[in-house]
Amino acid sequence: MILVRLLRWLFGYVVFQGTGSFPERFMNLCAREEINLWEVRCRAGVLCACVSKSEYAALRPLARKSKMCFRVQKRCGLPFHTRKYRGRAGLLVGTALFFGVLYVLSLYVWDVEIHGTERLTEEQVQSVMEDIGVHPGVLKSEIQAKLMEQQAMAALPELSWIAINQQGSVVEVELKERDVPPDMIPEDQPCNLVSTASGQVVRLEIYAGAPAVKVGDAVLKGQMLVNGVVEDALGNSQLQHASGKVYAVTSRTLQVEVPLQQTVTVSTGNTIYRRRISVFGIDFPINVAFIPEEGYTCQRTKSPLAIGNIKLPATVYTETWSQQIEQSVTLTEAEAAQQAKEQLQQMEQNDLAGVTILNRQETARVENNIYYLEVLYECEENIAEESPLLLP
Repeated sequence: MILVRLLRWLFGYVVFQGTGSFPERFMNLCAREEINLWEVRCRAGVLCACVSKSEYAALRPLARKSKMCFRVQKRCGLPFHTRKYRGRAGLLVGTALFFGVLYVLSLYVWDVEIHGTERLTEEQVQSVMEDIGVHPGVLKSEIQAKLMEQQAMAALPELSWIAINQQGSVVEVELKERDVPPDMIPEDQPCNLVSTASGQVVRLEIYAGAPAVKVGDAVLKGQMLVNGVVEDALGNSQLQHASGKVYAVTSRTLQVEVPLQQTVTVSTGNTIYRRRISVFGIDFPINVAFIPEEGYTCQRTKSPLAIGNIKLPATVYTETWSQQIEQSVTLTEAEAAQQAKEQLQQMEQNDLAGVTILNRQETARVENNIYYLEVLYECEENIAEESPLLLP
C-alpha cells in the first residue's frame, strides 16, 4: 500500500468534486474506459474522488455524457510541486549537479582510519598505506584488500596481522603488532641459571635442574644458581635445560646530576602560521607565509573537516613556527631538587622495571654548582638468567 501511494505521488494525482444528476452513469463510463478512481465518496449528490494526473483530461467527455459538472479541489504529487520551478532552471540544474557530484565523490575514499598501533606510529603506517595505494582520493574500486594486506605485512615486519576494511567512503585499517620474544636459549639445549646481580636468596621456584643455592645464601653476580647437570638415583648424569626463578634481596644505586647553571630555550612570542587544506590528497595553500629562518621550532597539527559525525575528504594542516632564544638561568636548590626527582622517576621506570622496591635511602648535596641526588634501593627481584652449558 505504501508503494502504491508513493507511485501516485511521484506521477501526480487530482482530487476533484463532481455534481450532477447521474453520478452512477459517470462511474460506469469510467469503468468501461478503464479509468482508475480511488477514495470515491458520494454524499447528497456530490461525488468526490481521486484520479491520476494523466487520466484527468479523459474525464471531461465522460462528464458531458453523464451531465456532470467537475471542479478541481486539490492537485497533489511531485509534478505539481515542480511546476512552479519551471522558470527557475538554475535551481533544478544546481540540484541535479549536487546529487551528481555527491554520487561521483561517493566513488572515492574520503578518509583512512588506523587502529591498533602501539610501538608503531600512525604516521609510519599511513606512509606505508600511501605507498601501496590506500589514501584519500583513490577510487574505492582500486582497493584490493587481500593483496594490499600482503604488501603491508611485507613492508612492516613488526605486524602480526593487518586487515583493510571499507565502510562506505572510509577505509579502516585494523592491525596487531607482533610480540617480540625475548632472547632465550632453545628448550632442547642444556643450560644453567646464573645470577645477574649480587644479593641474598629469599625464594626459589625451580622447574628443571638441580638447585646450587638455598634460601638465605649470599650470592655474587655470575654465580651459578641452578645446575643443568643432574644426577639420577644411579649416579648417572643427565643434561637438562635448567629453568626457574630465584628471588633475592639486592642493592641498587641511582644517581642524578642537575647543574644549577643551565641554558634554556624560551619563546619570544613571535609566531608564524602556515595553513593548507588537503582535498583527496591534493594540497591547496590557505595563506601565504614563507618558512622562517633558523631559530624557529615547528609544530604541525591536522584537523579533519566533518559535518556532524560524517568526515569530509578534506583536512586542514597547520604549521606553527615559534621563535626560540637561549637564555642562561640559575636554579635554586629547590628547583634543582624538583628536576632531579623528575629525572629519577624516569630512571626508575626504565632501570627498575619489574623490581619490587623494599626500601630506599636518598642523599642530596650540592658541589661545584651541581645538585647531586643519590638513592640507594633495597629490592627484591628475580636474578636468574639462562647461561649456555659449555660441553667439552
